[in-house]
Amino acid sequence: MLQTNNEKPLRVIKSFVIRTGRMTKGQISALKLLSPEYVIPFEEINAESQYIKKISELCFSTRKAGGKVIVEIGFGNGKVTAMIAEKNINNFYIGIEVYKSGIGSLLKLIDEKKINNIRIINHDAVEVTDKLDLISEIDGFHIFFPDPWPKRSHIKRRIINTDFTKKIIDKLKAGGYIYAVTDWKDYGIQMQQVFRSFPSLYSPFENFIPNSHEQQEEKYADIIPWRAETNFERKGLKKNHIIYESFFIKK
Repeated sequence: MLQTNNEKPLRVIKSFVIRTGRMTKGQISALKLLSPEYVIPFEEINAESQYIKKISELCFSTRKAGGKVIVEIGFGNGKVTAMIAEKNINNFYIGIEVYKSGIGSLLKLIDEKKINNIRIINHDAVEVTDKLDLISEIDGFHIFFPDPWPKRSHIKRRIINTDFTKKIIDKLKAGGYIYAVTDWKDYGIQMQQVFRSFPSLYSPFENFIPNSHEQQEEKYADIIPWRAETNFERKGLKKNHIIYESFFIKK
């Protein structure tokens, strides 16, 4: 549709702002040397792409061996992603991140620890999610400490909203899960409200996953035994923030 002089193009609200942070020599080197093997170019996510055919084969073999295909949205410096992938070698992990410094850090870890069950997409998670069905049916989404956008005027930038949640539910297989964590109370409450608004989702918990031993009952003892502490989480705990964890399953 042609745009007239009186019409303004719709501005897409992003859940991130690209910051020009410094990169270490190690991160730059890892990006240069390891990207061809581990980074999927966004423009190559199409039905004819050799990248996607290869990834789809890896996802298929993962499922055949009893593993799961997990997508992590915004993995930061990648330490937790690497730790989870290293401990769950039967699973296959697709990490989505917009910051090249974080991608460089994760690539370094992949190389150092010889991890082969991670692939990375350097692009906006909202746009990548639209194309995930070209890669595989997804068993789980990890969204650990997304940008909380704490100012009231910026809340609309939060990635966990009704529209985005519908996108990931559509890509999630039955029995698959969404696991989202924040240390901002109002964002945690917003996550719960959004997830509970979808009849196709349910949680084994009445509210948040208890985050301290004092709160835990027997049924909580080993529900999420594999999530490692992130840098953002550590910073939040130093400020005496409570960690709000939401875990929902697709019916």
